[in-house]
Amino acid sequence: MQNYYAIACGQDENEVRREISFLVSEDPTRVDMKIAESDLRYVFNASGRSNSESLANRIKCSYQVNEQESIDAQFENFNWYNNGWVTDENGNTCLRISNGAKFTIPLKQTKFATQNSANQSHTFEF
Repeated sequence: MQNYYAIACGQDENEVRREISFLVSEDPTRVDMKIAESDLRYVFNASGRSNSESLANRIKCSYQVNEQESIDAQFENFNWYNNGWVTDENGNTCLRISNGAKFTIPLKQTKFATQNSANQSHTFEF
């Protein structure tokens, strides 16, 4: 299945944006892959979400930056019928982004490859 994403860093005239398209295919060697659940900087979990939630709850998706601060993701152009919080073919809830919809996760500034071991390795999995 062909997928399209955009990644942007910076703001205003300092923004750098890259359009990415790639083919997704299932890796048969990773069928029982365990997903990390601890020591994560950002966590996005669609489990239990539904398009039948009230609009105020449906568009609420945030992550904790620290004990005092959370950041909200932004939803644009969702029709909440054939996109949004839907159930996939395996019965799992997922966020389907299609038909011109846009989902933005504003991440705080992140440093990579520093002497601090917590900043030496990062992955983003979708």
